[in-house]
Amino acid sequence: MALTVTLAWQHAIAALKLPSTAFTAEEVKSANDVQSRISGYYNWHWLLTAGSNHTVVAGTQDYTMNAADQDKVQAIATANLLTGTTELAALNVNSHPLLPRGDSDSAARQRPYAMGLLSVTQVRYYPVPDAAYTGKWTYYARPIVFTTNAGTYQCPDSFENVILAGNLWKLFQLLDDDRADNQEKDFMLQLEKQKEQELRTMGKRR
Repeated sequence: MALTVTLAWQHAIAALKLPSTAFTAEEVKSANDVQSRISGYYNWHWLLTAGSNHTVVAGTQDYTMNAADQDKVQAIATANLLTGTTELAALNVNSHPLLPRGDSDSAARQRPYAMGLLSVTQVRYYPVPDAAYTGKWTYYARPIVFTTNAGTYQCPDSFENVILAGNLWKLFQLLDDDRADNQEKDFMLQLEKQKEQELRTMGKRR
């Protein structure tokens, strides 16, 4: 069962035998911190999202994402150009540093071999495209932002212990408890174990 913000917080409250109403004003803020730490720790498979295709035209290097993708991209995962229905070789993808602005002179244009983020709403191809293509891409999404304690963590059920450990760490912080540092280490250790499991599952480590 997916954990809601309030269920995870109440688990931490009960573990420390605090009143059920303790720090309720902080639970959404704490949940966002925990969710952000988890989502930003590694490019997990459950963050992989298909971006909307866009039309690439000769001489234009920068493109605005479809509105559905704007402000959601944490990192580009894969990218390809299509000519008609034929998918060309995979592009190199990067987020940092920014791809440079290319020479837009028609004689200098080439089929792009790289794609990167330009901003939270734009992507850039390099070099400047020499012809019309369709841009196809996938990306790792940014963590969701909770606005109420009814929100559900986006992690798979296998991350339940990680979420609970993260909430306990945040509660120790609020209590100014000396155990906060050790609890943070436990939280990060469990995240690292999940990363190792992810690598094995995806066939990247045996």
